[in-house]
This record gives sequence, structure tokens and C-alpha cells, in this order.
Amino acid sequence: HKPPIYRSKEPDWYVAMRRPLEEVRALATKYDAPMVCAGDVFDRWNPPPELINFAMNVLPHKMLAVPGQHDLPYHRYDDIHRSAYWTLVWSGRIENILPGVHLEWGGLRLHGFPFGFEVVPYDSPHDLLVELAVVHRYVWAKGQGYQGAPEKQRLGKTRPWLTGYDAAMFGDNHSSFLSYVPSGGGLLNCGSLMIRKSDDKHTPGVGLLHSDARITKV
Repeated sequence: HKPPIYRSKEPDWYVAMRRPLEEVRALATKYDAPMVCAGDVFDRWNPPPELINFAMNVLPHKMLAVPGQHDLPYHRYDDIHRSAYWTLVWSGRIENILPGVHLEWGGLRLHGFPFGFEVVPYDSPHDLLVELAVVHRYVWAKGQGYQGAPEKQRLGKTRPWLTGYDAAMFGDNHSSFLSYVPSGGGLLNCGSLMIRKSDDKHTPGVGLLHSDARITKV
């Protein structure tokens, strides 16, 4: 609702937030594709109505998502029904990817792992659908993590979790980077959609998931 200190000179923070979201909407329209979000739609679970109304107005027309910890009351998935995230679900602005329930959309089969849920390998049926893991969990790569980040969450340590998936996307780490899953398909750590702090080093953007499971950065 309020700009971070680094962006405090923006004359209108809502206008500033609208700019990248309109670009995402344009991409979703161009490719006739949904936006998939790996969590933390909001920075807190109970933002003011003004921000919820803004999200309803400017998010892409079809958005598939899992919640991050900031979307959940006190980081509790069981209380998701109390959250602004769930307001967007109830209003039809977000389709929630339930943990343990495979959501099919066009040529995609999405597997949701919200905050607090462990990623488990998948016994792929080897059909024509792209199996996409959507994960809200902190992973890091060299130069793209905080000092002292747990070794068990280093990117190389996470790849065994992703056996059976054609592609994967992670939320939580605000630095964006691209890599690959064991099958060779794309792995995107989304990062933040905007530069918010002076030490944000990545170039904001989104990943475009191709039918062969590659991901390219836009």
C-alpha cells in the first residue's frame, strides 16, 4: 500500500505498481496464456481494501497461484480463508492451485506447493501435458541469495525434489534467476516484479513457459 523507502520519490505508488502489471497483462493477452504466480501476491495477509480493489482491477484476467507466507495469516495455510489472497480467489480473480490436487489448464498440468508444503517428486504419466511445479519456497544460487542462506536450500540440493516435472517455478527469493530441472526443462526463480530496495540486483521480469518446457525471461 505504501512505497518502500527506496521508491519513496514515486509521485504515485499505485501508478508505479500498475506499470509492470500492465506489461504482464499485455503478455498474457498476446499469448492467450494465464499468469502463474508462485506466491506473495500481497506483502501482508490483510492489506487495506484500496490495495485489494487495485489488485482486482489490474491483475491479468486469468491468474493461477499458490499462496506465499505473506499471503497467509501468521503464515498458517489453515487460515487462508481469512486472507486478502482468498478474497481474490472467491471473487474469481485467482484460481488457487491446491496442494496435492493437479490443476490442468490447456497444455499444462500444474502442481502446487504453497508455503509450508514440501515438494515431492512426481511419477509423470508421460502424456503431452507439461508438468509444472509451482513452489513457494526459498532457493538460492551463487550470487543470488542472502549471506548465510541454508546449504540445503541451494539450487543444486533442490533438483532431486523436481524429478518427474518438466519445468518448475519458485517464489520467495526476491532475486530472479533461470536454471533447469532434472529433465532439462526450465526452472525459474521469479524474483520480485519491481526493484524495491537499493540492493536489488536482478532485472525484474517474468518467465515465458514454452510448449517444450523451456522458460525464457521477458
